[in-house]
Amino acid sequence: EAVAEGGITRLVALFQESQPAYIGPIRSARPYYVDIARTFDAAYVHAGGSPDALARVSELGVKDMSAFETNGTYDRIDYRAAPHNLYSTMPKLDARKTALGYITSTFTSWKHKNDVPQTPTASAINFAVSGELYNPSFNYDPTTNSYLRSQAGEAHTDEKSGKQLNPKVVVGLITTKGQNGQYSTYRLTGSGDIRVFQDGIVSEGTWSKDAATSQFVFKDKNGLDFNFNKGSIWVTLLGSTSNVTYTP
Repeated sequence: EAVAEGGITRLVALFQESQPAYIGPIRSARPYYVDIARTFDAAYVHAGGSPDALARVSELGVKDMSAFETNGTYDRIDYRAAPHNLYSTMPKLDARKTALGYITSTFTSWKHKNDVPQTPTASAINFAVSGELYNPSFNYDPTTNSYLRSQAGEAHTDEKSGKQLNPKVVVGLITTKGQNGQYSTYRLTGSGDIRVFQDGIVSEGTWSKDAATSQFVFKDKNGLDFNFNKGSIWVTLLGSTSNVTYTP
């Protein structure tokens, strides 16, 4: 999750095992999301993009899956206005991937662990990414050991099921944020701080990344490899540690 332009956030979703039958809306590319796709050697689905992003797709040799192709992979729904109405399904995307020869991905996985719920020290989390319309918040749910996501003060729910989004882990990744004309920029190589929320507590640490093609390396405050709970991980790009606040 990051700000695309005008304070409006945009998401990139990475699927490894799940097979959702309804994915969207599919929107245009931004350079930092292209870099993230390349980090995981993923097939990257997008509907156009900023000039810098489209150049980055070619520069990094990203497995390109343009949603502007008229091959039956993508559909316009009739109950949402463009450009928020372009959707697909995982079976259709997998078929298109196979047709393009995108049948393998080589990447280093993040390290994982089993859940170890603890006495909560960070139950209410707020990220100041933009303004009140786009700032997310997360509330710890001890029953599921996950974090209920809200945006603009309302539950952020799945369009089909109505279920509130609840990642197992929430990460605030602190980096340098800038501006290139109307578009936001984010530095995704080098190093910076992270704030990791899982098991009801917050942990401080660092991230580092040598190149666009290399994986993130996460270390805790003692310099040991960071292990994340198994399940979905929500990462928000932030410009400063002051953008992260939480209460017990």
